[in-house]
Amino acid sequence: MGFVLISLSAAAFTYFPGDLWLSRHLQQIHSSVFDKAVTLPETFADLPLVLAIWVPSVVLLWLLRYH
Repeated sequence: MGFVLISLSAAAFTYFPGDLWLSRHLQQIHSSVFDKAVTLPETFADLPLVLAIWVPSVVLLWLLRYH
């Protein structure tokens, strides 16, 4: 039910009232810890690292499927 209500709200409005307030306050944070926490997921999204994790995982799951 919650998902339906959020979906209907997203279809009716271009943004939620708290979105602008939250994005402005997040942009005002000046902390090295916060900067590292925000850029950490970007590090894991680099293609070589993604492939290094994804390919062995797929191979392992494929091998375990047949055993």
